[in-house]
Amino acid sequence: MGKADEHRPMNIDDSGGTVTPGYGEPSRCDVAVIGGGPAGSTVSALLAEKGWHVEVLEKDHHPRFHIGESLLPHSMPMLERLGVLDAVEGIGIRKYGAELLSPEDGRTRTVYFANAVGESRPYAYQVKRAEFDEILFRNAAAKGARVHERVRVKRTSGCASNGWISGRAGPRWCMPRTAPGGPRSGRHAS
Repeated sequence: MGKADEHRPMNIDDSGGTVTPGYGEPSRCDVAVIGGGPAGSTVSALLAEKGWHVEVLEKDHHPRFHIGESLLPHSMPMLERLGVLDAVEGIGIRKYGAELLSPEDGRTRTVYFANAVGESRPYAYQVKRAEFDEILFRNAAAKGARVHERVRVKRTSGCASNGWISGRAGPRWCMPRTAPGGPRSGRHAS
């Protein structure tokens, strides 16, 4: 994925939302990330670290309620890479395995992470999702992404490569997420 050759101005109308310092004037944007959950915050932090101008558009305000998150050992290296592992350890409960329930016979089986295939840590963490998301979201801002809260993307169009999103303040340039439930070209997000 290469940086876009053309940068279009991106004006975000916060309409009562909060943003990172320096907000107010139009900005140049390489990537607009729709959604400030774990995936959006992670990609925003990594791109901002590399010098990309990233705008993160989150419809809610952090911390926001979500059911807890059961992390797996293979996610620990990425949390370390992002520089948030210590913070996650501070909010998490260390776990050494997972209990699985068979849908066929209702029996349970405990799988220990130390017995996993390949090089894996023998533990992971159970975290409160609201706290976990906020750590990742604030980390993206600390790495240089401009984060916008309480900004809902209502529609995207022409987003095969470079496209526009329509919100309260008119069109902006973006590269939207394509995960299930995310805004799609020409369709309204709920």
